[in-house]
Order: sequence, then structure tokens, then C-alpha cells
Amino acid sequence: LTLTVGVLFIRTFLREQKLSFALFLSLSLLTGIAISIFFSFFSFIFLNTFNLAFITLLHIIAIIVLFIKTPKSFQLPDQHIILKDILPALIILFVAGIISFIFAKNYPYGGWDAWQVWNFKSRFLLLSGERWKELFDPGLWRSSPHYPLALPLWNAWTWAFTKNTWSVPLWNNVLFNIMTASLIFGFLRQKKSSLLSAFPALFLFTLPEYLTHSTSQYADIFLGLYLLGALGTLYLAFTSPNNKPLIALSGIFIGLLSFIKPEGSILAAIVFFIGTLFLFFYNQKKTIPILWLTVLIAGIPTILFQLFLSPGNQTFINGFTSTSHPALFTRLKIIAAFFLTEITRLKWGFLGFLLIITTLLYPKKIFGKSLSIFPLTLLIYLGIVIFYYWLNTYFPIIWWLQVTLSRILGSLVPSIILWISLSVLQKKDPAIQTGAEKENCS
Repeated sequence: LTLTVGVLFIRTFLREQKLSFALFLSLSLLTGIAISIFFSFFSFIFLNTFNLAFITLLHIIAIIVLFIKTPKSFQLPDQHIILKDILPALIILFVAGIISFIFAKNYPYGGWDAWQVWNFKSRFLLLSGERWKELFDPGLWRSSPHYPLALPLWNAWTWAFTKNTWSVPLWNNVLFNIMTASLIFGFLRQKKSSLLSAFPALFLFTLPEYLTHSTSQYADIFLGLYLLGALGTLYLAFTSPNNKPLIALSGIFIGLLSFIKPEGSILAAIVFFIGTLFLFFYNQKKTIPILWLTVLIAGIPTILFQLFLSPGNQTFINGFTSTSHPALFTRLKIIAAFFLTEITRLKWGFLGFLLIITTLLYPKKIFGKSLSIFPLTLLIYLGIVIFYYWLNTYFPIIWWLQVTLSRILGSLVPSIILWISLSVLQKKDPAIQTGAEKENCS
């Protein structure tokens, strides 16, 4: 149901875009998951419980409506292009699936706090009936009741079809890893018709730290997946004519991003702000309402959650105003030293060195206009993260950094790989389509 509604959605709204087969399937599943989460959330809003029949009915209605609206003239890529995608796609599927499963088996129930936060919420939503709002009791602060519900809702939706409850989050994490690799490959194939597009996707599975966190059932891999989708589709929108459907799709991913974690809300705001600025300054002002509207619609669950469900962060102390837990300058120096040490560790493979080398060899491309959305998003986000570590003095800083910083960095790895790969594989930085150029194309 999820894949079907996603395929029909992409076929209907991106009918004028010539997508590679790999990107078409990747975006379809990413969109379908967002729609399934949306429907699952509104089961709780309208029926005050997880109602599988209601959610399934919404999927069926959506499939029927989209099937009717799907244009008969829609064409998939040519057969030889599809065949050209199949071999690298199968290799990615095999490598990503096998390696992810091997790592996931090391933590079949997830990391201890992943189970306490995400898997606990998933089972609670599925099994609690009309008492589901007790999940947001401030007394459950160790389970972070102020965290949004995208991942628990997806787990609950997939859990509802199986009795083998313990393995569902494990297989979902394997799926997210496969989707992440496929999405990297799909975006690169869209811009570079070469088998070389598969190597950056496979490089992801040479990073042991990334694999450990992405298969331990945390939400960070899910966060990184939708950040990758949002940045990738915005990049395609900036460099493609007739880009309104791509802008709308990026708005959906931005809205869903805000419903995953508080960090997702920060990233969603950054990508939304940068996207709006790009559209404004490159004479695409007519498309700004499309981005705003789709972000608003996709962000409805986040808005309702923050207004009516979230008890607020129970683990926050403002160190700038607290006399018992002040945010000392020493704390900031510890954060900076820890951060610099972390990003240079070999557990991240040679990703940091690749970024430095690419910057030295291709400075005009890696920081070109079309790709600048990647470094701007990453730098602003990391600056906010460092500031928040300094501001919130609830936790001892060294313990907090040891537990969380590597997961935060891990969620950025797929987008960094796509950014580096686009700058290397493309012969030159593609020009951003201006409003005048779009009118000429039309």
C-alpha cells in the first residue's frame, strides 16, 4: 500500500520530469512512507486510537484517486535506461541489505535508548488503544515524550501486519539504509549517466560508525534519509526547468523532516529558509508559495503535536540564566575540542579527508551556486547544535557528547556524500534556472 500510493503520487505530480528509474522508485517509496505516517497520525486525531482499518481505507482511497488522476501519457524511462539502472541497483540492494543486516543483528532490539524512546513509543501507540496520550506524561521523561512521532508511527504501521514484533524495527532500519543508498544513486544517475554513480552509494557502507548507528534503531538514520531527500530534490529543482513539482516534493520532505526529531525541526527550518532565499534571489518568486504551502500541509502533524500533545522538553536548563548550572566558557571549549576530535576519527573512514581534498581540487564546484544549499545547511545546523550543547546544561557535557554527537554527525553523512559526489562527477557546476530561463523553456 505504501509503495503503491507513493508510485502513483510521483507518477501524477512529477509527470513532466524525466526521472531515472532508480530515482523514480526511491522517491516513490520515500513519499509513500510520508503519506503512511500522515494517515496513521490522523487515525489518532480523528478516532483517538490506532485503527488499522481506517488507515488502510485512507490508503485505498488515495490509490483510487491518484490512479484516476494519473495521466495516461506518463512514460517511464526508456527500456535501455531502466536496464542500465538494474545492475548497479541490484548490487546496491545486495550490499546494503547484507551489510546492514549483519550490523543490525548485533543489536536486535536496538540501542538501549533507542528501545526506550522509539520502540517503546511504537508499541505504545499500537497497543494502548484510547490511552495513547499517556505516552506524553512528563513522568516518562527518560523516553523523551517531547520527541515527535514519525518513526514510531511508521513502526506501528508496519508492526500492525506482523506478530513478530521484535524484528520490525530491525528490518525497517535495513530498509532505511537501502533507501538511503538508492537515493544517493538515484540523484547521481539523474545528473550523471554512468555506473560511477553507484560507488558513492556503496561508500556509505565502508563507514563503521555510520553503520553502527544506522542499524541500532535510532531515528537519526530516518532523519538523514529525509534530509537527503529534501536537499536532493531542492538541488534538482534549482537546476531543472519546469521545477514546480520538485519544489512541492521537497516541501513534503521538509514537512516530514520536522516530525521526526527536534533536530529535524531545526533542519526543516534551515532548509525551508535557504530554499526560500534561493527562489527569491534567482527570480523564481512565483514558486515560493508552492514551497510554503507544501511545507505547511506536510507540517500539520508537527504543528498539532507541538500545540496539543508535547509536554515540552523535561531535560532542559538554560545555562545562560541558571546560577546552579551555568553555561561556562570552559563548557564551550570542551564542546569545540570534542567536536574537532570526533570529525577526524578513523571510525568515519576517510570522509573528512575526502571533503578536504574535494574542496582543494574543485572549490568552484563544491561551493558553486547550485550546490551551496548543502554546505549552508550543514554549517548553520552544526553551529546551532554546538550552541545548544553549550546552552542546555541539564546533562554533564562530556557524557552527553559521547552519547549523542556521533549520531548527529551520522545523520548528515548521506547528504555530505551526495554533495561531494555531485561536485566530483559533474563536469561543471550547473547553472541555477532563473525565472526568465524557465519562461523561455516553457
